[in-house]
Amino acid sequence: MDRDRRYNLRSVVGKSRRIIEEDITKKLIYYGITKKAAPIPVENLQHLSEEDKEIKIKLEKAIEKEKCAVTNYQKAVDRYIRHVGFTFINRIAALRAMEVRGLITETILRKSEYGGMSLRERGIHEKNHDLTPDQVLEESLKDAFREVTKEIKVLFDLESEYSLIFPSNKVLRDIIRLLSDDVTEDDWMQDDIIGWIYQYY
Repeated sequence: MDRDRRYNLRSVVGKSRRIIEEDITKKLIYYGITKKAAPIPVENLQHLSEEDKEIKIKLEKAIEKEKCAVTNYQKAVDRYIRHVGFTFINRIAALRAMEVRGLITETILRKSEYGGMSLRERGIHEKNHDLTPDQVLEESLKDAFREVTKEIKVLFDLESEYSLIFPSNKVLRDIIRLLSDDVTEDDWMQDDIIGWIYQYY
């Protein structure tokens, strides 16, 4: 990949990283977890459902593991946010690289002929008319993750600690748009594109 294309890719990855990490930061606040203070005890978070409480416990355990590499809890939270963002950006990028090679059903690329959805989304929508567009998007990504995890489990595993929080649908759409519209199909065919994305994140 030549320098100009790498420069554009670096810009796209930087934008994607900022918006996804801001989103994950906000989602952690819902669970009483911030980079500025100790976590709020679960009993003080009356808005959490029983399922939310279980997720909070898992999040705190995951963040505690991050402390092995840093000096305090706040840096551990920051490290966890970065890893979640990195995981989802790489998942979406890997799906895009696979679909342009015909290895999976189109999941990232949207087309007008599919009503502005991806081919995988359209298939899910046709089988589940009661799902909202946001639900269709999330289910299509999870469906693709489950399919690919058979071959690349470490990155796509929905049971991993970096999958406890799913980015908001708006952020997912923004990132999909950036990686689809601002990075050419020819760029996605380059063998080294995933390596550059890894480096630029």
